Amino acid sequence: LGVIGGIVENQQKSAIEFTHRVLQMLDGPYSGYRLGIVGHSLGGWLAQLTASLSAARGYEGIYATTLDTPGAKEMVHTYFNGEQMVSMSR
Repeated sequence: LGVIGGIVENQQKSAIEFTHRVLQMLDGPYSGYRLGIVGHSLGGWLAQLTASLSAARGYEGIYATTLDTPGAKEMVHTYFNGEQMVSMSR
């Protein structure tokens, strides 16, 4: 429902919180590493969403690689009104 309905679901919240915890580790003992999030279909949508929101919060070494995803741009706008999508190809 979150993909097509624009409603924030628990799965999205969990993915964002987990990504945030991993990024905190990259600020500490694993500084210098980049974080790549990979996903297919719904997993790709979550990858786009979490990478985009993290990039908007100022994390630089994060990217998403996706396959056959419905696209997360509309959901990103649900979280904030901006155009800060990360590049989907690197």
